[in-house]
Amino acid sequence: MLRTFIEAGITSRDMKPGHIAWDVAKEQGRSADEASQTDLRLIGIGLGSFLDFAGIYYSYYRKDKVATELNRHAILHCASVSPDLWTRDNAIKLLIFIDLTLRLEVPLCILLKED
Repeated sequence: MLRTFIEAGITSRDMKPGHIAWDVAKEQGRSADEASQTDLRLIGIGLGSFLDFAGIYYSYYRKDKVATELNRHAILHCASVSPDLWTRDNAIKLLIFIDLTLRLEVPLCILLKED
């Protein structure tokens, strides 16, 4: 199998997400770190994770349903009394989401910029 990749001219570098963005940044005299902060091709996984969690966390909550996942609306209105929500794992998920949100500040500003 490795031989097939070699014959096709595909290297491990070609499989790394965003390697082209780093090459373009280098040609433009910018650092790889700067490109990582502003090129949306490099942060697709982070943006995807943000949208996945936010979709659950900010979804609408109905009182006749039992909340089984973290839901901001259910928590703020004390509608969720399930002990399964008040766990260390969910606290860690929430802290990681907050950290991810802070790390995505620049890309989110680029995406949401109004012109």
